[in-house]
Amino acid sequence: PFDTNVSLMIDHARLAARSIHNQYDHNIAIYNDDIAEREELKRYILNHFNEALECGYIETWYQPVIRTLSGKICGFEALCRWNDPINGILSPALFIGVLEDAHLISRLDLRMVENVCRDLKTAESGGRPVVPISINLSRNDFLGADAFNEVNSIVTKSGISPEMINIEITESTLEAEPEYLRHQISRFQEAGYEIWIDDFGSRYSTLGTLKDFNFDVLKIDQTFVRGMENNQKARTLVASVVN
Repeated sequence: PFDTNVSLMIDHARLAARSIHNQYDHNIAIYNDDIAEREELKRYILNHFNEALECGYIETWYQPVIRTLSGKICGFEALCRWNDPINGILSPALFIGVLEDAHLISRLDLRMVENVCRDLKTAESGGRPVVPISINLSRNDFLGADAFNEVNSIVTKSGISPEMINIEITESTLEAEPEYLRHQISRFQEAGYEIWIDDFGSRYSTLGTLKDFNFDVLKIDQTFVRGMENNQKARTLVASVVN
C-alpha cells in the first residue's frame, strides 16, 4: 500500500533531491532502493565511526612509490581502509565524503598520521630500512583546525623525523583561502616536511597552481596521462609540465 506518512514522504523527497545536488542536467529525482541503501550506509558510517577508531577497524595500507629509472622503492603512500566486521573492507570512496560532510575527517587523518609514525618507529626499532611515507590531508584539516600543529605534535611525540613524512594536498584544496594555505605549506616545509600536490590534471588544473604555490612534488593524475602514447598533445603538455 502507498505510504501516507507525510513526514517520511518529506524525508524521502529531501534525500532524492540531495542525490542530484550539483547535477545541473537533472531536474527530477525519485526516491528508490539505491538512495535508501546509500543513506543506510551513511548512517552506519556515522554511527560506527568512533567504534572503528577505538577498535582498530580503520587500517593503514601502504602503496609503494617506485622510481622508474631504477625500479627501486623510494617511498610509500599511506592509504586508509575500513575493515568492518559486518560489511567487510569499505573503500574510501564510501566513507571519506561522508566524514568530510560531517566534519569528522580530521580525526581520521590524524589517526592515519599516528599509524604511520607507529609503523615507521616499529621498522626503525627492528633495524629495517625505512623510506618516506606520504599522508593525505583534507581541506577540512586546514580550514577547520591548525593542520601543522596537529600533525607536527604527533610526529614530534613519536620521535620520527619530519623528513620521513610527506604531506599530500589535492589541487582542489588550494582553491580555498590560498594565502592561508601558502602560510601553512611554508610552516610544514620549514619544519622539514615535503609538500606534494596530488591529482594535478584531474579537473580544470591551472598553471596558477605551479606559479603561486611552493611544493616539492607534483603528482600528475593518471586520467591526464592515460593513453598518452597515442596522443601527441597529451605528451607535449605532460613534458612541458615536467620541464
